[in-house]
Amino acid sequence: MENPFRVEKFSPLPPPSLEEIYRNNKIQLPFDPRDVAFFLDRAHGTVELRVQEYHHRSADLGVTTQVREKGKKHEHVYCQFDLKGLGFLFPEAHESKLHGTQVGDLAGYPEAHAFLGSRETPWGYDTLGLMDERMATFAVKQSALLTSRGMRTEAFASVMRLKQILIQGELVSVADFKRGAVAGFKQDLTEEMDKEKAREMRERIRDFEQKFQPVIALRLMRSVFRLRDLKDANEREAPFILEEACASLNYEAQALGLEERYSVETVEDRERWLESIAEMFGKNLGIMHGSGLVHQYLHMGNLSLAGEIIDLDSVQKLVLAVPFRGKSENKDAWLEKTRAENNPSFFQETDKGCAFVNPEIGGFVKPDPRFGLPKAVTKDFRDLCFSLRMIGKNMSVSVKARRIMAEKLVAGYVDGLGLEDSWKVIGVGRERLLEVVYEIADEVVAKGQSMPRILDDEET
Repeated sequence: MENPFRVEKFSPLPPPSLEEIYRNNKIQLPFDPRDVAFFLDRAHGTVELRVQEYHHRSADLGVTTQVREKGKKHEHVYCQFDLKGLGFLFPEAHESKLHGTQVGDLAGYPEAHAFLGSRETPWGYDTLGLMDERMATFAVKQSALLTSRGMRTEAFASVMRLKQILIQGELVSVADFKRGAVAGFKQDLTEEMDKEKAREMRERIRDFEQKFQPVIALRLMRSVFRLRDLKDANEREAPFILEEACASLNYEAQALGLEERYSVETVEDRERWLESIAEMFGKNLGIMHGSGLVHQYLHMGNLSLAGEIIDLDSVQKLVLAVPFRGKSENKDAWLEKTRAENNPSFFQETDKGCAFVNPEIGGFVKPDPRFGLPKAVTKDFRDLCFSLRMIGKNMSVSVKARRIMAEKLVAGYVDGLGLEDSWKVIGVGRERLLEVVYEIADEVVAKGQSMPRILDDEET
């Protein structure tokens, strides 16, 4: 079948522009990562990579091969390569609620752009087209932890620090790019500005000057396509996407000596594939929750067609357990002070100190009004189920298939969670998690009902 996808032009970055800061020693690559460190060069690029409109800073190398990652308990087989942080693709189509931008707002923007005031990062800014080293380092650690526990997710093969990038085909030092961005930021500071807002802006600018460092990450996945790619695909693209995803799953199964094979030739074949990845997603989420972690953004863009949960830079520990260190007569005062400094909804005293919902998970700390779980947990359930509901609707799956998808998702979650009771310390027990995931899966996936999005704490 003829490849129906768009390609974009890139150029290799010269060796002096790169410093490899991470290499996955569990993976033997068929090439040197520095040989594929490409950057967007629309006018003069000599390398064509497959790109998709929804992915604004990543591109597919177009290579399908078997790469194994061996661990003590689990072996993973990946099939495809992806580069993240290689330039701002499709600026005319970019939109972000967290940035406050609509489609068309950024048309004509350069290959990299610093955006002050983003709610997407803890440091209050984002860089379109580039990947922050702090995010990459964090995602590498989360990937290593979760793959070691059997989760299907992306693997990081290499992370390369950038000293230069390409802007309109010309090499520009990262230092010069940052100086230009800072000059633009400072133009927005005015004497009429609220003093507190000006102070926050100066802090963010200082952080950008001192700490921002772009990298290119080479990621391995079983499929580079996401549920959203399939949902948005046209009639020419959709069959290609499905066939490639199933071929990758079959390649993986063959490498691992498994009998399962997938096809998209008939309606029944496609439904069986969808039922299978629903179970994979459920198990992935169970492993994540059993590890004490929440994802927070399980929308269709972070779920691959090979049953992977990806983009781990948002993954956070749900509960912080803080030990008390001091004289026993001071413990009550310490508890009161710690409670006052954090959301009290799930605050619990423990033998060693106290435990509460991690404020780093952002605006989803409080209990959701329906189930009483921390919003971040309910949001994971809701977003995953809603994503499966949407793709099932898009593919016009049968009522029977929807019911099986829901059943398999729950079964996968139970399997992945195991006997772990990671959040019992704040009163969120394993049995309650199973009750809620079953109810949401039955309502949203099996019955196809809608469920309102989980509002963040500022919206409620």
